[in-house]
Amino acid sequence: MIPLINVTDRQALWQFWPDISFGIIAVNYLALKKRTKLYRAAIASGIKRALNYDGICISVLVGDNWLLDNTPVSEYFEDVSRMRFDAGTTHDDYVYWKDPPEYRYHRIHKMLDRAYELVQLKPDFDLIGIVKGASEAEIRLCIDRLRDMNIRLMAFPCSELAFEERHQDIQEFLRYGRKLKLWRWLIGIGSPQLMWKFDADCYSSPKWCYSAALGYEFSRLRVKHSEHYPHCNHRLCTSLAQSRSRRDVIRARHNMLSLVEIDKDLRSREETG
Repeated sequence: MIPLINVTDRQALWQFWPDISFGIIAVNYLALKKRTKLYRAAIASGIKRALNYDGICISVLVGDNWLLDNTPVSEYFEDVSRMRFDAGTTHDDYVYWKDPPEYRYHRIHKMLDRAYELVQLKPDFDLIGIVKGASEAEIRLCIDRLRDMNIRLMAFPCSELAFEERHQDIQEFLRYGRKLKLWRWLIGIGSPQLMWKFDADCYSSPKWCYSAALGYEFSRLRVKHSEHYPHCNHRLCTSLAQSRSRRDVIRARHNMLSLVEIDKDLRSREETG
């Protein structure tokens, strides 16, 4: 489990540290660029100092189609290097299963060309290859091309596929990656039920944070809507409720603590086979 942070959300919601200790976070790069003051601080002194966070930080380049197209590889490489991220993804792209196959392949090849350009710059940070596709052949093509670039860490942004219940495409990414002994990260999976359904090495979504403001409360097995304070055994939630903190802030902390519990459960399942 890697919490995905969109810094354009309210800081009181996403900044769960130091109340909750977690060793790794992912930061949406395009959202970071929109927060000009924070972006400049990260450029000047590094992302960890800017966020006052001392764990592992991964830059994730997913988001609006127009912004992706207008983010040069060289600029992204320079920013991630100067901000001293520990790792960064390659470019995402807009590949939708409803598009004609010829157009999907055009976008996939454009995305892979950007990945190759980033590899050629020889970054000091670890590279995580973004995989896209809406068929088994497209997904395997992405993985094979990224492997040819010596990338062994793979991420699959799949919120749209999960929403459309195209689970077979997600399963194909996981199956083929497992066969090739690659690290497999699902980005956009925020449902505890789906985390238990799939067997990815890692899951990420900003849902735990932004949905707290909409009244959604996580548990180990599900997400429910509530207008009340979370009824849980978390000491932090109890303390925040006693101090009359905002409900959405308490719910965001509760959701993060639930993710910590889900992370432990998933690791235990993996260890026991």
